[in-house]
Amino acid sequence: MPDFKKLIARLKRHYGEPKLPPAQGPFELVMWENSCYLLSDERRAAVLEGLRAQVGPDAGAILNADRDTLLALAGMGGMRPETRVFRWLEIARITMSQFDGDLDRILREPYEKAKKAQVPPLLQAGWPGQPQSVEEPQGLPQLSRDPHLNMVQSSLQVLLEELLGPPEAVPKPVRGW
Repeated sequence: MPDFKKLIARLKRHYGEPKLPPAQGPFELVMWENSCYLLSDERRAAVLEGLRAQVGPDAGAILNADRDTLLALAGMGGMRPETRVFRWLEIARITMSQFDGDLDRILREPYEKAKKAQVPPLLQAGWPGQPQSVEEPQGLPQLSRDPHLNMVQSSLQVLLEELLGPPEAVPKPVRGW
């Protein structure tokens, strides 16, 4: 892959080193990706900082937050803030129910188990303007996966490999202790 490496080097020379998002950990990274729709990283950062300061940085805080506060913050993220609040609450609910409120625990799991973690439900979100034809029982739209959020899943995969190394380098658990 020398051509690929050369291409990456050219891109870095032209655009500079890419900045990491201010999100800290998997949960905030998912919230970062759901904070805005087609807006700048500066706006995403403002929404994420607002969530941290006014609500709290974890799933439990979001679930217990005042809905008007969430709606005001979601309004900073562009069109259809009600849909954004719905997504945030769903992300928080899934994090609480499937990960006991600690999405960071994925990073502590053995590589193969972490790779199979049920992260995709966190990434299933529709995009504004998408046809909403299926209705949930409570009248809320069933949202489809946002293609932009595939990046989150890839980022988590890269993060796992950076922390644990490639799958073949991760030591196998010792049984019989």
